[in-house]
Amino acid sequence: WGPGRKLRAGSGHARTPELQPSSTTTPYRELPMINRLKTPALLLGLAVMVLGAPASAQSIKVPKDHATIQEAVDAASAGDTIVVSPGTYVENVVIGSTLDGLTIQGKGKCYVDGFMGSDGITIQASNVTLKGLTIRHASGNGVIVSNFSEGPPLLTGITLDKLTIINADDAGIFVNGDGVKVINCKLTGCDGGIDVTGAGALIQKCEVSNDADAGIDVNGAGAQIVQNTIFLIEDESGIYVSGNAALVDKNKISSVCGSLIEISGDNAMVTRNTVHNADNYGIEDL
Repeated sequence: WGPGRKLRAGSGHARTPELQPSSTTTPYRELPMINRLKTPALLLGLAVMVLGAPASAQSIKVPKDHATIQEAVDAASAGDTIVVSPGTYVENVVIGSTLDGLTIQGKGKCYVDGFMGSDGITIQASNVTLKGLTIRHASGNGVIVSNFSEGPPLLTGITLDKLTIINADDAGIFVNGDGVKVINCKLTGCDGGIDVTGAGALIQKCEVSNDADAGIDVNGAGAQIVQNTIFLIEDESGIYVSGNAALVDKNKISSVCGSLIEISGDNAMVTRNTVHNADNYGIEDL
């Protein structure tokens, strides 16, 4: 009870003595009206901030946290990172459409053996990064990036870095999306090299060899195909680009059954490439 406050005496009840604050008691101080109004609003605002804050990205380790890469993917949320320890993982991995921003990174010698009758790794979300994995023996594509719809929206922001793809029955890398980056990848023995449909592709410092179809095949405007090495292409071209404003620069291409470089589109720049030993043209403007 505050100082000076009294209990109301009723009929037949003794009057209660007034409570006086002692020297050790801190009197109750009523908040000013403005603070009483602000305090609930402040608490409500803090609650909204806490409830609305996005969950922080997690790091998931394979096989420490989950025995397989797919189990880790199934347990992941958008933006998480999956770190794969050295080993051989016999599985086909599917990254679903809700996992935008997921990263899968191999540490050391990490092999994904796709003996299960499908593509090695399937990506159905945007802004996904794969790095440092070896994908081999896929019954379909080594890596496929697609939302599997017949039209837009295309996936965007995919990064494929330091992948090695061996003996895929279809393309080593197949992408249906805009703004893909394929860098520092090595493909050998696939039925098609790097096949991209979408604008703004960057393919840089990759090696494609012993390939049964085109080494690099891009359909989309603004492609940049630079500093790649392509050789021993059994059929089709070393590099084929269909789309305006392409840049094809500093590539080394040899031993191709078709033309070494084929360009279809306006305002292309084809510069500083080394080409030799083609069954068709060195550089062909379609």
